[in-house]
Formats: sequence, structure tokens, C-alpha cells
Amino acid sequence: MKDLTGYTLTFSDEFNTRSISQNGAGTVWADIRPEWRFDAQSDIGFGRSSFVDPGSGYDPFKVENGILTITAVPDRTPYGMSGSWESGLIHTRGSFQQTYGYFEMRADLSETKGAWDAFWLLPTKQINEGKNGGWQELDIVEHYGNNPNGVYRWLHTTDPHADPNADLQVYSDHANQSQGFHTYGMDWNKDTISFYYDGQLIGTKATPSDMHGPMYILANLAMEAGADPSGPAPEMKIDYIRAYAEKPATAPVPVETPINVITGTAARDVLTGTDGRDRLVGLDGPDVLRGGKGADELIGGDGNDTASYATAGSGVTASLIDPTKNTGDAAGDTYSSIERLDGSRFADVLEGDGGDNVINGGAGADRMIGGGGNDTFHVDNPGDVVIEGAKGGWDAVIAYVDYTLTPGQEIEGLHAAGGTVNLTLTGNEFNNYLYGNETANELHGGAGKDVLSGGAGDDRLFGEDGSDKLTGGAGRDTFVFSTALKPGEFDTITDFNPADDTIALAISVFDKAGPAGTLAPSAFYAAPGGVAHAAADRIVYDTKSGDLFYDADGSGSGAAVRFAHLEPGLALTSSDFTLFG
Repeated sequence: MKDLTGYTLTFSDEFNTRSISQNGAGTVWADIRPEWRFDAQSDIGFGRSSFVDPGSGYDPFKVENGILTITAVPDRTPYGMSGSWESGLIHTRGSFQQTYGYFEMRADLSETKGAWDAFWLLPTKQINEGKNGGWQELDIVEHYGNNPNGVYRWLHTTDPHADPNADLQVYSDHANQSQGFHTYGMDWNKDTISFYYDGQLIGTKATPSDMHGPMYILANLAMEAGADPSGPAPEMKIDYIRAYAEKPATAPVPVETPINVITGTAARDVLTGTDGRDRLVGLDGPDVLRGGKGADELIGGDGNDTASYATAGSGVTASLIDPTKNTGDAAGDTYSSIERLDGSRFADVLEGDGGDNVINGGAGADRMIGGGGNDTFHVDNPGDVVIEGAKGGWDAVIAYVDYTLTPGQEIEGLHAAGGTVNLTLTGNEFNNYLYGNETANELHGGAGKDVLSGGAGDDRLFGEDGSDKLTGGAGRDTFVFSTALKPGEFDTITDFNPADDTIALAISVFDKAGPAGTLAPSAFYAAPGGVAHAAADRIVYDTKSGDLFYDADGSGSGAAVRFAHLEPGLALTSSDFTLFG
């Protein structure tokens, strides 16, 4: 038998009374998953079944003599998927969730052909969803009426795996499976996940790397193909569902019973909670959810949805991947289908998850942490810190102030926010993409092969080390060459306009080109082939290829160095170049 010495009971429903409602407000269980809502009274379900709330006109739940019975029937109401079976699902999201521990159900599972019973866990927030074709889910038992003696157990993960059946499944076959009630258990800890049948250990798997956050409980009776609509109604009978936590290392995440449920529409909604416990459900559209004070459940639904702490009276810590870190107005909050985090006007710590997140710290000096997805960070305070490591997707900073990417910071895109004035943006050793806006910006590529685009203003573009691509855009732009020339490295200027633009050369690099000021006419030569024809030639333009060379000794024996590439055939003159420093 499973030894529960050292464990404490954290959740128990013995089904002596019924405590089920559509959204879980004031009850132990909810019977609709908000993100899978199909219509006003149903969950879209899976297999050949929808899960309905009793408000549909059919009640799949009956509690009698300490037993919850879930019964599936052929389509009976106008709700749910047309032509499907109607059955029931219960879950504890919003009333109970826990990281690690022992979870057990005692149940009499259906023997009816086509029945599909399950007792399982889901995370409060999926991470890296779709990576390696996976997601996070722990199936403590899946049982099929088509194989009445079989017990299936699955670990669904985004970790790579060579053989899902061998690596992620624990299967057992029991001749007595169809004879009354049995217990189905799972002991989950940070290193291993072990499965039990009637208290006996069946098998153990290593805990995947993405299974270390809070999860909530689900149980349901679904239906597959092959069920006989005219036969006996399939039934799943549950005696109890319990959860235990190890003492003192593991404790449940405290989640109060929601007392205020606010549901949005198919359009864009701004939902604002109270100072107490709220459940905000955005449904469709790009919604903004403001839970306020209290431990809130923020469920975005479809669309790119935002959890906002803009009205908080002090700084918050808010983590989409691990809400147990949350502080301030975010303390106790949980998230589902949230893609964006907005901080307060104070100093916040905001953390994304494995998805594509947008993180906006607000006015304070914030610490913003990305994850495995393609993240976007809004930086509007010189004290903002953005943390994004290797293999973190394609990430971008939208800057409202001057901003420099620090060494090791794997941010690919750096953008000047629209409406800001004359920003200076600087890349680092990686291959960066820098974008200006409608004003006069200064863009520094740093090392790496960078792409710089000035935008509409009179911009200054510094490619610096590496072979960079420079686009001035509209306006009178200056392309600056200020770092040592290296064989094989040159910048490409895509849109040089001799009438408006200038190429600025640092005297420290182009030390033989002449004094500060406009390049002397005698120091410039343009011709097909790009070879100096006089001793005074210093900047040589190949009108056929578009290559631009620096020749320190003109027609002498020293080799010219290509430092830029422009469009061929431009009407360049010495007045397009200036020397500085």
C-alpha cells in the first residue's frame, strides 16, 4: 500500500454533498473549462462528447450515498456539439491547485463500449505549448470501455522524447478492473512521478523539466466512437478524490473560493475586479484583465489578452510561469491564456512564460524576464532591466528612452517607440535589428552582422563592427564609419541618396583621407572598376559594382580596403563625404 506517512491531506471531496457549478463560484468544482467553452451551457469536450452544465436541461451529475455518478447520454439538449454525446467534467481550477504531492481517486469506471473515463491534472498556465508537439498534462488514469481491463497513464510534456510509449506511458492490465471500485493514485515530486493501482506501485517515470508548477484536478466521463446509443447509459462512479502534500517541503497554493465572476464578450473587453477574490474571464477578443487586490484568477480565453496591474498602489511581482512568486496586488493571482503583462507605475518584477509574451513594466524601474517564446519588452525608464537568455526565441525591445543592449543579452530587435524624440539605440555582440522612428535617431550596431533602419527622420547610422546592412529611410541621413576596417567586412547602404545623405568618416580610421570637414575633390575618384588613378585618391567608388574603397596611398602599391557597398551608378562626389574627429 502507498505509505502516506509524512504527508498531509490538502484536498478532499468525499461527495457526501454536491458542490458543482458552471464557473466554480462558491463551489469545490466547476463543470465548464472557460477556454473550451462551446456555448452558454457547454464545454466543447473531446472524443465524441460535449460536457454540459445542468443549465442545459440535462444534468450529468448525481450525488447519492457518498458517490458522484457522471452519466453520458446521446444528444439531448440544443447545447454542445450537434450529434455528440452529452456528459460531465469537473475541475478545481480556481478552488484548488498544487505543485507536487500524492493524488488519488477511488472510482468504479465504466465498462460500456465507447466510454472514456479520466482522472488527470493540468497546469494553471501552459508553457512552451506545441514545442516537440507537446503540452503539460498528467493523466493519473485513462480508461477505455473498449479495453475494460487496461489502465493507461500518460505524461504529456514539451521535453524531447524518442519513444512516447516507452518514455511517457505507464500501462497495466488488471483482470479485476471491471469489478467495482478501485483506487488510482499518483505521487509527483521534483524528481520522479510514480503511479499506483489499489495502493500498489505500477511504474515510475522521471519528472519532465516542465512539470514543476501548480496544477489543478480534473475528472470526466467522455465518449469515443463505437458506443451504442440504445444500450445502457455509460456511468462513471467516484467515491472520493483526495490530494496530499509532503510536509513541510510541499504545500498547496492557497486559492480562495471565487466570490465575484466577471465574464467578457466576443469583443475587446476591459474587465476590472474588486478588492476581493475575482475570476475574470475574457472569452474572445484582445481583453485587458485587472484583478485588483485579492487572489484573482485571470483567464484570457481567445485573443491576445493582458493581465494588467496598472492601478496597483505599489510595485508588484507577477510571474506567468510561476505565480507562487507573485507579490503585491498580484499575490495569489493565477493565469490562463494570458499573453501580455502590464506593470504598475512603480518598480515591478514581471516574468513571462514559454509562450510569446509582451511585457510592459510601466513607469518604474522594472525588471522584465522573458522565456522560451518570441517576447516583446517595453522599456520606458532608464533603470529598466530586460533579461533574455540563449534559446529564448526572437525577442524585441520597444524603447521610449535611450537604450543599450548589454553584453550577453540575446535581444534581436531594438525599436524606437513611435512618438518619442531623437533616441539613441545601441546593439551588442549579437546580430541585432535596430529600427528608428519618425524623428532623428542615432543607431549603433555594435559587433555582429546588424540591420539598421533609420525611419523617417534625419538619422545617424553607425554600423560599427561586422558586415552590416544600413537603411536610412526618409530624411537627410548620415552613415558613420568609425571603427577599424577589417578585410572582408563592409557595410551595405541600401538607399544612399547623394542629394540628401552623407557618409561620415572618422579621421582615426581614415587617417590619410584629409583634415576634418568635407572631403577634398582631389581625394575622391569614381570609375568602373574602382581602382585609384592618382596618388591623391583616397575614397574610390566603383560605379559598376557599387563598392566603396579606402586607399591610403592612392595609386601607390598599398591595397585598397572595401568598407561599404552602395547602389551602382550613383552620381557621387566628394561633397557626399565628411571627415570628423
